[in-house]
Amino acid sequence: PDSLAEAYLEFNEDTLFTAWVGCNKLSGTYIIKGPTIKFSIRDTALAACPNNEIESWFVKLLEQRVSYFGIDEKVLYLKDVAANIVFDCSRKKDEEIKAQSSQK
Repeated sequence: PDSLAEAYLEFNEDTLFTAWVGCNKLSGTYIIKGPTIKFSIRDTALAACPNNEIESWFVKLLEQRVSYFGIDEKVLYLKDVAANIVFDCSRKKDEEIKAQSSQK
C-alpha cells in the first residue's frame, strides 16, 4: 500500500512500541543500535478484519524488511538493508499530542 493515512506507529522510551494499521492494535519491542532498528511484534493473533491483508503486510515489513531508520525534520524513514525507504511517517502535530495528554 502506498498510503496508510490513518495508521500510526508510537514509540515509548522503554523500547516498547504500539501501532495501528486499521483494525488491530499491534505492540512489540524495538532495539536501536546506531542507525539500525529491529522490531519484534508481541501480538501475533490478529482478529479477522476487512483489511487484515494490510496488517499482515505491515507486520512482515517491520519484522522482516526494516533494518535501518533515519529522521529528517519531523519525518521518520524506515529503510531496508539496501537503505531503500520502505515506510515513512510524520510526527503528530504538537496540538494533537497536547489533546491526547489532556484526555488521559
